[in-house]
Amino acid sequence: MNKLVTLIALGLALGLAWAEPLPKRTFWEAAQLAQRHLKAATPPEEISLSWKKGRPVYGVDLARGAYLVQVYVDGQSGNILGLKPLKERALGARAWLKGPPALPLAEAIARAQKALGTQKPPAEVAYQIVGGRPTLLVDLSQQVVLDAQTGQVLAVRPLGR
Repeated sequence: MNKLVTLIALGLALGLAWAEPLPKRTFWEAAQLAQRHLKAATPPEEISLSWKKGRPVYGVDLARGAYLVQVYVDGQSGNILGLKPLKERALGARAWLKGPPALPLAEAIARAQKALGTQKPPAEVAYQIVGGRPTLLVDLSQQVVLDAQTGQVLAVRPLGR
């Protein structure tokens, strides 16, 4: 019961400060849609969420041969918006995301905002393996690195690192 009250309060607080809509689709749903579209057998190496003209858009990085391809997925409808071959080489199994983050998106954003003492909405939230563990990287005025399973703040660092 106490957790539910906390999450509701968190959602209300976030809703008052949130300028962009949260996506209806989750990181993992976007990844599955991208994998189906690309007919990719390997898990994603990164899933990023940003807002294009006010709409949430996921970029899902999947291996195609030795290189990555980014598949763009509409965060509301789940429609595939396009894809872009990347110049980055696929890292393989050590970089594969093996399941969805346990930490809900709204909670991750709220924790990152609290860590920086801001209500600013994020420019991007990325889900990827950092240091051997699944993390959520929330880009505000700085990048807040969260453990994707526990929500613990692992680092606060300048953007672009």
